[in-house]
Amino acid sequence: MLLADNIMLLDLPNELLLAVAQHIQRASDINSLSQATKQLHAVLSPFLYRDNIRRHGASALIWAASYGYDRTVELMISYGADVNTRDKYGVTAIIEAIRHGHTNVVQLLLKNRADLYAEGQFYGPALHEAAREGYEDLVQLLLDNKAKVNHQGGEHGSALQAAVYAGWTDIVQLLLDNGANVSAPGYYDSALVLAAVVGYEDIVRVLLANGVDINAQDETYGTALQAAACEGQGKIVQILLDRNADINACGGYYGTALQAACAEGHMDIAKILLEKGAKVFLEGGEYGTVLAAAINNGNEEIVQLVRGHMS
Repeated sequence: MLLADNIMLLDLPNELLLAVAQHIQRASDINSLSQATKQLHAVLSPFLYRDNIRRHGASALIWAASYGYDRTVELMISYGADVNTRDKYGVTAIIEAIRHGHTNVVQLLLKNRADLYAEGQFYGPALHEAAREGYEDLVQLLLDNKAKVNHQGGEHGSALQAAVYAGWTDIVQLLLDNGANVSAPGYYDSALVLAAVVGYEDIVRVLLANGVDINAQDETYGTALQAAACEGQGKIVQILLDRNADINACGGYYGTALQAACAEGHMDIAKILLEKGAKVFLEGGEYGTVLAAAINNGNEEIVQLVRGHMS
């Protein structure tokens, strides 16, 4: 490997090798050079890590965490990388490791005091992301490392609602077993309303078994029963009615569960509600009355059903 006039690159002292490296713009070129011999690797590899920290904000730390390269993560930290450095979207290494399920990297970052509550532009705190992604082992690991189970933040507001949204029944139970507030608000005002909206019957049962208020109100939907009626979740409507949900509770966009079912054209749910004693003449909501909601939907069968219960 010649420089000029038969001067061998490998004959240069380490200080000059590093000076050469400093004038190479692309890290990939330095990396290629470092792979040429063991001597060059020993000299240039530390330079590469420090150069990434100095010029690129320790981006290699986040990259390595994303792919599960724990040795690279360890070396970046040893060369002075900030364990909580962020990419342009505000994402930290521990969030990337969690998103891709790299338990070994998460453990390493936790040992180096990674911030459990850092949030990115699109991602919530560590526990929320582990709950949403469905990594039960990581949820337990974070709880073991004192992650606050009821910490508010992120898209879903709480780790519990993140798990409910994604449908991870076992993680919902794990969070509840570790003190998650079953009634804490998040993106929805009630985790039960969220479970009713997305249609997770098992999670509805878990939340009810853990003491959630069955008639808790959400600003958009009203109660879980209203949410289930609105979204056509017939099985959840039945579960809630069997647990004595208030069939005539008022609130939310449609006013009552019956108005929601009629407005959205869910004939089967409207029948169930009427058979269980839902009141036809309650006023409220977007359309004012159940009949107006049915007429607006345009389903003549539902209109006739409602009119048949008005006499």
